[in-house]
Amino acid sequence: MDIRNRDELLQKKEKLEAYLLENPQSNLYAWYTRQNMEAGELDRALKICRLGMQSAKEKGIYHKLLGEIYMAKGDVTKSMQHFVECILTKEPFPGVIIEVIKNFNSTLTIQQIAFLIKLLNVAVPGHPQVKNFYQKHPETVGLDQQADELTFLQELATNLQQSAMVEVIEEKPEPDVSEVPQEEKTEEDAGAKADEGARTPFQEPKPEQKPEPVVAKTEEKTPAADTPKRKPMHRKDPAIKHNITRSMATFTLMQIFKSQGMYENALEVLQLLREKSSNLERIEEEEKELRELMAGSDS
Repeated sequence: MDIRNRDELLQKKEKLEAYLLENPQSNLYAWYTRQNMEAGELDRALKICRLGMQSAKEKGIYHKLLGEIYMAKGDVTKSMQHFVECILTKEPFPGVIIEVIKNFNSTLTIQQIAFLIKLLNVAVPGHPQVKNFYQKHPETVGLDQQADELTFLQELATNLQQSAMVEVIEEKPEPDVSEVPQEEKTEEDAGAKADEGARTPFQEPKPEQKPEPVVAKTEEKTPAADTPKRKPMHRKDPAIKHNITRSMATFTLMQIFKSQGMYENALEVLQLLREKSSNLERIEEEEKELRELMAGSDS
């Protein structure tokens, strides 16, 4: 990309973000979230999606997008939380319902699954999964759906939210404030706060510039050790089987599965990418590498 094309894209991006800030209920927030997801900018997509949800009247699409973002980031708990909340908005998406059924099939009752199957049948009449379920459980075909059937989903969403909070606390313990010495404020700190206030909600904070350490000069330099080649990870099956839809398939999600040794899942994402991506060369290269990793992990 030459400088002129890059500048044009930046100008369009600035105009779009200015428009979104002036129109907080615009449906373009969801579209802009998806564009950043496709580009692999998951943190930025997360921020845009949250901004769009604040003023949106219909929040189902935003819960769906948040679920997909967290899934791509490897956070299954938060992903499932937003998928369940998407169903609670009464704007269910077929892929979301299927994902919830697959992940909680062993913990839900037949009546609860039948409720979700009925929602799936309303969204996509005659869906194959609906037919399979009714063939296995014909007693649920005429099952009356009560108004309080959403209670189990509300409890499930609450439990997932609490679990996500516990995971965050365990991973990132808060420092003891009483032991942290208070430093005097400098002019640089004031300037940094001014810059922070000038940033738009779409912009990421600038990384702090740390002073370079002063290293004493030595006459002889120790040669760097050779970095050992990375061996393929032992192939492992995912603890939770994912129903990866076409809209969820991205190179980022494929890379996450590959790094975790979930090679079958990564290949599934690549197959979906063949249907919507024009970068067939990269798909071929990634598939070849995955096949080699799978062969190496089995040997």
